[in-house]
Amino acid sequence: MPPPSTAQQKVLIAQFVSLTGASERQATRFLKSSAFKINEAVDASPCPDIRVLPIPCPVQPCFKHRQSISMDAAAASPPSSASIRPRIPGPEFRLCCFSPRPYTPPRPAETRRPSRLCTLCAGMMGWMVVKRHFPSRGVPFWSLSRKKRSKESIGRATEDPAKDHDEWLTRFYGNGIEAKGPSALETKLEGVFKSLRDDTADEKDKLELDSTMDYLGNKLKISLENAELFVALELVQAPNVGEITRKGYVDGWKVTGVGATHQEHAVHIRKLISSLSTDVALFKKVYRHAFVAGREQDQKSLALDNAMVYWGMLFTSPGVAWKTKNHDWLELWKTFLNEKWTRSVNKDMWNMTLEFALKAKSDETLSFWSENGAWPSVIDDFVEWCREQGIGKPESMDVDANA
Repeated sequence: MPPPSTAQQKVLIAQFVSLTGASERQATRFLKSSAFKINEAVDASPCPDIRVLPIPCPVQPCFKHRQSISMDAAAASPPSSASIRPRIPGPEFRLCCFSPRPYTPPRPAETRRPSRLCTLCAGMMGWMVVKRHFPSRGVPFWSLSRKKRSKESIGRATEDPAKDHDEWLTRFYGNGIEAKGPSALETKLEGVFKSLRDDTADEKDKLELDSTMDYLGNKLKISLENAELFVALELVQAPNVGEITRKGYVDGWKVTGVGATHQEHAVHIRKLISSLSTDVALFKKVYRHAFVAGREQDQKSLALDNAMVYWGMLFTSPGVAWKTKNHDWLELWKTFLNEKWTRSVNKDMWNMTLEFALKAKSDETLSFWSENGAWPSVIDDFVEWCREQGIGKPESMDVDANA
């Protein structure tokens, strides 16, 4: 006889634990030693107290019991365990207490009692575990609902996945829950996006360069030469400067909840732009998305020339102006890069430049900088270059102390 499968082993282990009160580890050891024959494993286990509890059966007897005795007769005059061989039935039939489809008469919640073996099955099995130190409580058996779910999940492994999916949908939507389609706002936004597309030049789900620029300039009425451009691109999560996707457009405007007309969108964009220089959280979102939108396709970094153009757009009005009373840091930064830097700009350099700019605006002595800090090397070189120009405080402080 071939060894049982893993799923069958788990069922046997669970039955052993329920019958003996042993741990799963002990159950596995005893079952392995008996080649997963549960009768021999239970006989070999050092169970402290095993006896039959004559409890009337609250469920329908198994099919083999129905052949010789009715449910009422079984409850009225249960067979004694002495007249029946004490043995767990083999796979040729199933006990009613472990049947995956029991019949339980409805009863009030306050009168329900824990599941037990019926007298008929207890007589055939010859045992039920009751712990000595818990004399008033039997060992809880695996609940029928859990047993049913386990058996169904095991059986489904060989079923058609498509059929199983259809059954799940039937059960799910049959419980009074209806599938949700697009909301009214989403439907309107889809229609607006469709009207923006040029059928001859654009793909189905995105606006190409000409359509994107027309939408930003003529419909939203924003400037394409300063930070206003990146405010709009961040809102619709544009993958690059000259492209807007259907999903980004619909999801972006749906989150704002401002409506589905170009006029409403233009008003909302104008409000964001007016708060860009004072709302640090908003500026950080716009700044970081500018790196994503500004990259060439399939590139991980920005070309230095493009990065300097974008810094010029972001660090001037209506963005956050990177200058203090005594220094124009943006111009100093550009001069330094032109003289000392020849490589591209990666994501870390881009993001840390923003952090440095915000700190430099509040402390033009650069006392927050430290050579032992976590700044990228380009920032370290920039600070040293500034000090050579007589800018900044020569003493250093740890960056974390003022973070």
